[in-house]
Order: sequence, then structure tokens, then C-alpha cells
Amino acid sequence: MSVALLISALLPAAAQQYFVSSVASKGASYLNVEESVLFFANEADSKTVTVSTNLAFKLGKAPSPWCKPTLQKNTVQVQVDANMQPEVRTTSFTLIAKDNKSVTITVQQLGASPSVLVKETNVSLEDSKRTFTLEVTANVLPEFELPEWIKPVNVTPAVGIHTYTFEADELTVESTRTGNVVVKGTGASPVTVPVSQKFNGYVTFAVISDIHFGNSQGEGPAVKVPQALKNITSHKALDAVFVVGDLTDGGAPAQYKQFVDVFGNAANYTHPVGKMVYMLGNHDNYASQQNYVTGLRPLNNGDDYPFDQYIVIKGYP
Repeated sequence: MSVALLISALLPAAAQQYFVSSVASKGASYLNVEESVLFFANEADSKTVTVSTNLAFKLGKAPSPWCKPTLQKNTVQVQVDANMQPEVRTTSFTLIAKDNKSVTITVQQLGASPSVLVKETNVSLEDSKRTFTLEVTANVLPEFELPEWIKPVNVTPAVGIHTYTFEADELTVESTRTGNVVVKGTGASPVTVPVSQKFNGYVTFAVISDIHFGNSQGEGPAVKVPQALKNITSHKALDAVFVVGDLTDGGAPAQYKQFVDVFGNAANYTHPVGKMVYMLGNHDNYASQQNYVTGLRPLNNGDDYPFDQYIVIKGYP
């Protein structure tokens, strides 16, 4: 049996985008919109809101006369008249469906007086996320007051509806800081957007491989692996331990039982581990892949253990 150990800190991965959607349970009804607050400049304009639903929906109480929503199959077209009054005006309307499903859309529109509206009410940055945007609607050139740790990336001021990009300085030690981005313009009331940044530290993990439960040579894995686990978890609480292949010597159910007895025993860990991850090796495939799937169920809340996993820890894939 050979045991390879590695404790490492994972460096930041290249920037990646993730698009996450939620799906209601089978048979459940749902009614969602992509945006629940719409901002308009003072001229006449329109916007389209996408609706996600498995229900027919209708318009509740009509909004103010200057705002005219039109319902279609999967969208709502929102048309506003020009606002010739000095102040910002606000209205709202509700989409209603059966099963008590409803969603309210709020509409705000600038008037003729100098004003600034900001879509985001707060910004939260964690771990590797450092860039953020603010959607600003203004009838004066916006100005930005920033904490010293936030830098402008794309903030050329312009009248109308524009998205501005900012980047926070990198935190290199576990810490949290807060500050405010203040958006203002000549004659306009300033808007304050709180920004928080938190760094949980770089990912720390250990890797152990080729433990071959079922191999009876020498002291065997039942003795060596608990010693190894206590050793690699003695330095600090790790975010993860990866057990990478040849968990067993031949993939037999009894060998997986031995494996689970060791890795499921909290006494074998000096400090706690955030996540344990197990991976199939060629020896684990000798008897049956199904033995791997079912043999690791006790370590996976009783569910079949997956062949493939995509894991993000502290913002790092």
C-alpha cells in the first residue's frame, strides 16, 4: 500500500461565470419575474420583464395612468409616459395566478428635477468575488464617492440608465471590511449603497490516495489509514480531504465496509474537515461499479455516491 499526502493552499482560479436557476418540485406551481423593480428616466420609454411560471396569470389592480403594463404569454411589457413633473414618481402593479401566487413589480421614474436612482440597495463580496456593478438612472451626471479599497473600472458618467463597474482590492488574510459607495449629482439627493467584503482565507485541503482496503500486507490500511488521517488533520481544520482512487483493493462490499468504518469514525480526525470527497479508482472497478455507489452510501447521507462532482469551496472551483 502506498500513501501520498499533500496539504496545499489553492490559488485563485480564473474568473468564471455561473448561471444558476431553480426548478420547482414536480407538480408545484410557481410565478417568478426576472426583475421586480424597474427604473426609468423621465422620457417615455418601455421595458420587458420575463415571467417564469407554469400558471396562467393576470393583472391585479391597475397602476397609475402613466404606467401601462401589457401582459403576454411569458413577458410583461411596461410602457411609461414622459414625466413632466419635477419629482420622482412611483407606482406598482401585481401579477396574480392561482394557488395564491402573486408578484408585485414596482416602477420608479425620474422627473425634471435633478435626481439619481440606484438599482442595487447593497453589495456583498465574498472570497474571490471582487468586481461588482451598479445600475444608475440619472438625469444629471453622476459622481461616485468610494472607499479607498474600491476602485472604478468603468465609471464614465452619463445621463440616462447606465451600468458602472467597480473592483475591490484583494484581501489576502481572513478578514471583513465594510464601506459605502455614495452616488450623487449636482442638485440631486445622494444615494448610499453599503458594500461589504469578506475573505474566508484560501482553500486548504489534503489528498490521500491508494489506500487499498482489503490489502492485508503488513499492518494494513485499517491501521495505517487512521494514523495518516490523524496526521494530516493535526495541523489545522481543513476545508476538504480528497481520497483519490483505489479506495479498496478489489471493490468488494466487505472492503467498502472497512473503508466506511475508518472514514466515518470521527475519532480518526484530529481537527474537523469541511468536506470529504471520494473518487473511484481502477481497483474499485474490479468487482462492480455499483459496489462503489452503494458502498459509500453511509458517507453520503444514505444516498448513492456519485461518480462525478463539481464542488466550489470558498468561491474556488
